[in-house]
Amino acid sequence: KSTPLEQRIIAEDQIAEFVKADCEKLGIPAANVFHDSTGRGSLVGAFARLWSANIGLIEFGGKPTERLVSSDIRVTARDYYSKRVSELWFNVALTIQSGQFRGMTEDLLTEGSSREWGFVGGNRIEVETKSNMKLKTGRSPDLFDALVCGVEGAIQRGFLIKRLIAAGAIAHGDKWKQRYVDRMQKLEANHRLNYSA
Repeated sequence: KSTPLEQRIIAEDQIAEFVKADCEKLGIPAANVFHDSTGRGSLVGAFARLWSANIGLIEFGGKPTERLVSSDIRVTARDYYSKRVSELWFNVALTIQSGQFRGMTEDLLTEGSSREWGFVGGNRIEVETKSNMKLKTGRSPDLFDALVCGVEGAIQRGFLIKRLIAAGAIAHGDKWKQRYVDRMQKLEANHRLNYSA
């Protein structure tokens, strides 16, 4: 009878063999395969031993990168997000918002939209912890994490998130400021008490 450690190694060998066979059948080189390497040293070892050491590793933990958030959000991810996982998940959201991703399945949509987020110190974005999400939903967001790995792999291969900006959303000059001042003054005038009445 095998021990739990031996069973885990056998399972990770099976995963590596399955992924290798599937990718070879589809003509996908090992360098274009990416997976979450957070706390999975034995899976990394299985891929290296049974296929290639060139598998793309994506660490979900730690700090965000120094990359720009997108083509129109000219801020580094480190200044925009609190954690690496927040950057990774929001890369998918920005890709969807920009129209660069289509074909979202209902399962992916459910998992992706179930993770809450908010602002933390320095006005940076942070997604809720996976443990809190699992408590809330009763399961781990493995499908969406796989999508996250795919988008991150594409970014590492040169994909650029190009957010779409609605026509007229970019203001030129300072005229827009005066329009808001005028509007505010009009609103205030409408709500001012008339003492002469």
